[in-house]
Amino acid sequence: EAPETQKLLDLDDRSRAQADKFSLIVDVAVHKGPVYTSRFSPCGALLASGSGDCRISIYDMNQRAVRHMLEAHTAGISDLSWATDSAALISASLERGDRAVILWDVATAQVSRTFSGQGACMLAVQFTPNDPN
Repeated sequence: EAPETQKLLDLDDRSRAQADKFSLIVDVAVHKGPVYTSRFSPCGALLASGSGDCRISIYDMNQRAVRHMLEAHTAGISDLSWATDSAALISASLERGDRAVILWDVATAQVSRTFSGQGACMLAVQFTPNDPN
């Protein structure tokens, strides 16, 4: 099965009058399912994307390469949120089969903590802006 493609586009100043003209920044094809969410890290160097394939891709914008593929969810990823220092990422599961929120250490690509038993699917997560972890 061909990977799903996530395209990052830039609307430059010359084409603002014509919204159908975009510049392609990068074309990332790593997921085996649809991408449901993507978030830039506060530092701007990393892009996390969560997919229906239950995986999270951490893409390095400077290196133009995937840095990590995070795998621990058993259902699609509904939302992602970065800590203010870009060192941690939190993910939420889309479907009732998982019902987990996972805190990730971005440097090691390891699970720091799993929060489960919420009783329903988790559609959104968010770090507080004044607490890095």
